[in-house]
Amino acid sequence: MAVLFVNDEHVIPLWNKDVVLRWRFQENFANNIYYPELINRQTVVNEVRGLINNATLAWGSDVAPIKFIEQSDNWDFEVIGSNIVDDYPASKAFNPNTNRNELIIYPCLFMKNPERQINTLTHEMGHIFGFLHSFVSDPMATFGSSNVKNIMNVGKESVLTDDDRNDVQHLYAKARSGELTNINGIPIRLVNPHHSII
Repeated sequence: MAVLFVNDEHVIPLWNKDVVLRWRFQENFANNIYYPELINRQTVVNEVRGLINNATLAWGSDVAPIKFIEQSDNWDFEVIGSNIVDDYPASKAFNPNTNRNELIIYPCLFMKNPERQINTLTHEMGHIFGFLHSFVSDPMATFGSSNVKNIMNVGKESVLTDDDRNDVQHLYAKARSGELTNINGIPIRLVNPHHSII
């Protein structure tokens, strides 16, 4: 779980009930991605839009603790194209918070096969739900199964499993009901997205 320092205390932020994250493509998104083989820039936009939708579907509407909607105004996060050409990372996301955020897409995402592309964005959804990489050793904030193959791992070990879905579903159900108020002594704080702030 992500641990943030807020108002002089460590907290684990999780999304409140009925949260919808509104997202948009950054202006000139496709032109910002350096990838010579991408001739049709509108295809890039459509491909990434499809990957976001497929990653959301992979988690399942009955499991995902939040919903996503593409909306150009009053947005919570932007999908940004990067021109950094490297083997890693393929993308980068954020953890729950009340700020405007970024989901960054790097050119190497398009060098992966379609299944790995979906897994990559499904992994990023895990970060947006509040999970860290499974190989990060953080005794202060752990939750869920210890299955080595899980979506929060990397490479071939990064595969969405029933354990991942169960972990997300149980975590949010318990946190939102008040049954789970902390993890290893670190308090859970339910947060709303940027557009909900008055």
